[in-house]
Amino acid sequence: MTLKCTDTMAAGMVADARTALDHGELRRAVNLLYGAGERDVAVAAEKMEEANKYHGTAALALALTGDLEAAQFEFATAAECYRSALDTCEDAEPGFIAEYTEKLGGAAFRAGDHAAAEAAFTKVLTAMEKTLGPNHADLALALNNLAFVHYAQGRYDDDEPLYRRALAIDEKALGKEHASVTTDLNNLGLLYKKQERFKDAEPLFKRALAIKEKTLGPGDPGLINGFRNYASLLRSMDRIKEAAAMEDRAQAMEAPRGEEKEEAEEAEEAQ
Repeated sequence: MTLKCTDTMAAGMVADARTALDHGELRRAVNLLYGAGERDVAVAAEKMEEANKYHGTAALALALTGDLEAAQFEFATAAECYRSALDTCEDAEPGFIAEYTEKLGGAAFRAGDHAAAEAAFTKVLTAMEKTLGPNHADLALALNNLAFVHYAQGRYDDDEPLYRRALAIDEKALGKEHASVTTDLNNLGLLYKKQERFKDAEPLFKRALAIKEKTLGPGDPGLINGFRNYASLLRSMDRIKEAAAMEDRAQAMEAPRGEEKEEAEEAEEAQ
């Protein structure tokens, strides 16, 4: 049998063991072989640790490069950087993998690569379900991301169960008047509006608007968008007067907010 060692010192110990065997020194040969094995394993572990450190640093550098590319709207390049970072360090911490797989999905989507985006978001969702359970609040965002890709592809029938599940999770985990719940209601309502299921969409927009009126201050962009979303649906249903009333309320909120923004900007410049 030929023993191959990754370390020169261990290889020398194996050679000494062969010599000891030739001289009938069995115990010495065994001790040398045992020591050579321990030495070789230790050296291999050190090399593996150094390799892992290298790969970890390289992965982080690629990931940060992806962030910089995304900040410059170079989404296709960003997606490639995120993909390379994940491939470079497959044994990275779960948090790193989850974060940059999600970023890969977002960059791929913005680059128009819907297939890559869907694959990334599906992977994130599957991992979350495994580690967090089926009803954790973080799953709702993953569900909405995946549904948004389907929506962009016109796969509306695939969207509905995702949006409905996200809504149910957020209601249970965060409460029925949480901001995330209004997002879920709005997304599902927009889906129904796209499918011309206006009667299904209306109670969702009404409920989202009611929550926003209760929890948001006058002039908040979220509240204004709530009025405009509902108004758009009402126009699709030919309820023009009601739609106009909603639009007037949104318009009345926008003007004061614009004035406040200008004052804030002037104050900031004065500093």
